[in-house]
Amino acid sequence: EATFTVTTLIDYGTLAVENVNLAVGEEKTINAVFSKPDREEEITYAFEGNAIEIKDGKVKALQGGQIVMVTAATEHIQATFTVTTQYDYGTLTVNDVEGAMEGAKGITIEYTFSNPDFAEPIEYTFEGNDIEIVNGRINVLVGGKTIVVTARTEHHEATFTVTTLIDYGTLAVEDVIAWVGYPASELDFTFSKTDYAEPLTFEYDATALTINADKKTVTALKAGEFEVLAKSEHFADRFKVKAETVNKSDSRYNVSADNNNRIAGKLSTYKNMGNNGKTTLFIGDSFFDERWFWTNFDKTYAGKDAIISGVSGSTSYDWEHFTETFLKFVSPKQVAMHMGTNNVYDDKDTAAQAVSALQRMFYVMHNAMPETHIYWFNISQRSYDTDKIAIVSLVNSQMTKWAKGRTWLTVIDTSSKLTNDMLKDNVHPKLEHYSVFVNALKDAGAVIEDAPVKEGVGFTAGTYNKDAKTFTTSSGTRTGAVLTDGGEAYSGNFAISGTAKITEQNDGHHFFELLVSGTGKHDWYSKDSALPAANIVFSDGRSEIWGYRSGGSRDSLSKVDVKSFTFTVIAYKGSVLFKSGSAVKVYTDADIKDTYFSFGAENIQLEVNNLSIVISDDVAVRAKYDELAPTPSDSIDDIVRTKSQSVGDYPWIAEYKGKTLNRHYVISGKIDITDTSGNPHVGFDFDTYANRILLWDNQTNGQYKVGYAYNSDHKNDAPANAIYTKEAGKTLTLEWKIVVTNSDAYFYVNGDLRLVWKNIPGNSLTLNTQAMDAKFYDMTAKTLADDKAEYEKIISDMQPTIDAYKNNAAGVYRA
Repeated sequence: EATFTVTTLIDYGTLAVENVNLAVGEEKTINAVFSKPDREEEITYAFEGNAIEIKDGKVKALQGGQIVMVTAATEHIQATFTVTTQYDYGTLTVNDVEGAMEGAKGITIEYTFSNPDFAEPIEYTFEGNDIEIVNGRINVLVGGKTIVVTARTEHHEATFTVTTLIDYGTLAVEDVIAWVGYPASELDFTFSKTDYAEPLTFEYDATALTINADKKTVTALKAGEFEVLAKSEHFADRFKVKAETVNKSDSRYNVSADNNNRIAGKLSTYKNMGNNGKTTLFIGDSFFDERWFWTNFDKTYAGKDAIISGVSGSTSYDWEHFTETFLKFVSPKQVAMHMGTNNVYDDKDTAAQAVSALQRMFYVMHNAMPETHIYWFNISQRSYDTDKIAIVSLVNSQMTKWAKGRTWLTVIDTSSKLTNDMLKDNVHPKLEHYSVFVNALKDAGAVIEDAPVKEGVGFTAGTYNKDAKTFTTSSGTRTGAVLTDGGEAYSGNFAISGTAKITEQNDGHHFFELLVSGTGKHDWYSKDSALPAANIVFSDGRSEIWGYRSGGSRDSLSKVDVKSFTFTVIAYKGSVLFKSGSAVKVYTDADIKDTYFSFGAENIQLEVNNLSIVISDDVAVRAKYDELAPTPSDSIDDIVRTKSQSVGDYPWIAEYKGKTLNRHYVISGKIDITDTSGNPHVGFDFDTYANRILLWDNQTNGQYKVGYAYNSDHKNDAPANAIYTKEAGKTLTLEWKIVVTNSDAYFYVNGDLRLVWKNIPGNSLTLNTQAMDAKFYDMTAKTLADDKAEYEKIISDMQPTIDAYKNNAAGVYRA
């Protein structure tokens, strides 16, 4: 027998504790589970370090980024678990962006990290292309949008909105001048973004002004300076209206009777020659006065529909008046005007006065000619008076700015192009430098029309269409179509050109004929004709001259394509020019005067297009002749003068072979003086009438003295051998000659040397008369440039005379 004991143990079960994840500062209840709840006991926790704390069954993270092993134990059991602590990244907040203007760049995005220690790079995402975000800044591409943007970091995310605004731009309204009793002034305003321009309304003193919002004009009712508010849905701007009254009794508005008479003549000229909607009218001051300054205007614009009507000494005040007496009765295609210099220099206008006066004049002109475009050559600078030069510069600047708002006005800057060395008298350009105005007007886009074919032009056969500029004829036998004017065969100088096409029709010879004859009959082969000369083009393209000098001789001209070739025929005072294609030939004969023209055809269908016919206009005909001829014509036209003309009325600047006579020339001719009034005289001017040779009846007694004006010192006496008597009722005929070397002039009357002028001034010779019915004729010239041998022979023959005066000082000497 034995005894033993059995000791039994209590089964307390097991303890399990969940691992814990905490953010710093976060606290959680520890989840401990007993497998036998009835055996639950008090738990104690043990761990190392200070990363956490455990109280009352709760664990709290004190430090981030730690893993802590914790032992949970009761009296009978234990378990382990981990507490993992996380960093506190905080939150990201981004402010909305409101009212970002279209086009704005670099807008800052405002954001906040709640825990700045954990700020991280942000990336932005959004839909569409209304904005862009570059380097964390917003560029606004499209206005009027709302865009939702997501901002993300590695540990954060937030959204915000960007609201964009449409950039309507700005409105700027210029201050404006208006005049009581005058046409309305146009308002100048600018929307910086024209796509967003809006209709404007105006707030202003209605007792002082009237503003037409539709026409964008303001009319002054009383003088003063008035503020106006212009506004619309998105815009507003204030501007001033300076309302002025005009004192028409001011001396500036006094127009001389002579100028009124001249303007009446200008209106008459326009009515006779002008074509509304076609003509270019040159007006203004002395710069565009054909009597004294632009004396070769007709040659410059030969064959063009252009009229010059400048008035020397005129101002904008005068042209306000001339608008009422001249311009409002015409409607040219365009006006080219030089104006303003006399406002500053003669009327002593300040810059403000000149600007106001010029603007007012242009409004008056535009109101009178609403369909006419105005080209204004800005005020040319004179070469003296610094104060005035500064005023002119300021006026030009302000007028250029103002004119940009006028669709009917173009400012052309010729002032900067016309330099002092181009001026002949410190004011006006030398004749050769009027090209500055001609070229600038063309560059500005002004197109000057060809002069129209004169009414009444026709042909005795064929079909002529003036408007279409065509001529057609069909012929089986040789027929001719003589040029007519008013139903009568035309004889005189002419220029005819076009493009011809020949179509064969019948058997036999086929040709197209351009005939110049002296009888008006189509008879190049007849010896009865003073000048039977024809350019004949055959169907094989041969172009020949037939019948010249009544001898029937032939002269080959060129070979052309008969399907289409150009031609020109010009008859001018002793010469005939034929041109087929590019070939040109000229024939000269004393009989070639007052010639007739006709088209001829045989066995062909003829069609002429682009037909140009110039008749009864010797200036235009000569210009075309000189343009095409190998050598310009040496003919010098007769000059007919009347008692009503003064020295300033259309004087002739001596020209020879298309060039102004300058130095090294001889010119001679005759003058008939038939009738006179008070103080008659003939002038041979060197550049201006301040220096001139005179045939002067200063006592109006028929005694014409060889005198002169030297730097305005007039010599009206003469020795007996330099006096020529005109008997009452009879014509006084004098032969005259002027020989000019490189610096000196020798004046002869009836073959006798009467004056020697050492060191003549200027670069041109002008012929004129005053208070006499007279005619210059039989004029010839020789120049060193064009007639070297003949000119040098004349100089050689008079060398003893030249030697006799070679040591004399500058001045005028009687022979």
